[in-house]
Amino acid sequence: MVSALRLFAPASRKQPQQQQQQHQQPQQPQQQEGFPLKRRIGPVGCDGGYVVWDSGQRPLVDKLLSYGVDTNVDFEFELASSGTLVFMFDHTVQALPKQHPNFTFRREALSDKTLNGACGTLCDHIGLLGCTESSACLSVALKMDVEGAEFAALLATPPEILGCFQQICIELHWLGRPSRAGDFRTKALALEKLAETFVLLHAHGNSYGDVVDICGCPIPDVLEALYVNRSLFGPGDVQPSYCGIPDVALDANNCAFVDDTWIC
Repeated sequence: MVSALRLFAPASRKQPQQQQQQHQQPQQPQQQEGFPLKRRIGPVGCDGGYVVWDSGQRPLVDKLLSYGVDTNVDFEFELASSGTLVFMFDHTVQALPKQHPNFTFRREALSDKTLNGACGTLCDHIGLLGCTESSACLSVALKMDVEGAEFAALLATPPEILGCFQQICIELHWLGRPSRAGDFRTKALALEKLAETFVLLHAHGNSYGDVVDICGCPIPDVLEALYVNRSLFGPGDVQPSYCGIPDVALDANNCAFVDDTWIC
């Protein structure tokens, strides 16, 4: 599992020195010539935002498949306002907390199986976007915050369907708890499957969770992650990152009552 969570960075950028453990408000980073930049979309300074890979294209992506609404759709609203068609799914809420003409909502869960009217798979839902493995769908993004259902859903998705996504913003839950959302093997297999098609370009520990020890490595039990499709990079474009987390220019502490999760 640990090897499947290897963090990377663009090879042309200097690896920043280890950040000091101090609290700062997230700032938008400067674009570095020749490469897109990572930026945060959604609430600033609190839970609910996501870091994305921004190539400068507008809209950022043509379509977004988003799982997990809860009470905040600022991330989706910002993308929709720039022209992205957003398809949202959440079986735990009756309706969206905010509306936009580019929003489509279904009160439906994400699962590894299909049960009409109750839950569906990534394969089911990506079909609503008009995408198949044979179509040019690299202007589609996936956002997933489904409290542990992500692992079974990813394992049930064929690689050619996963490969339709340009980037994935995902919250990985209970990485250190084999009794929740699958055992260590299940989670490792799901992460390894992601790593076959995507590069992990950003990670942030959710401070609502603990830091756990997995094979001698400190890992946040709940991890916010950005995966970018490998097809967007040429040979040598990315390299292993040796920076700790969080990135104070991008990340926000999720829980105001505890310190953010720091891993050097």
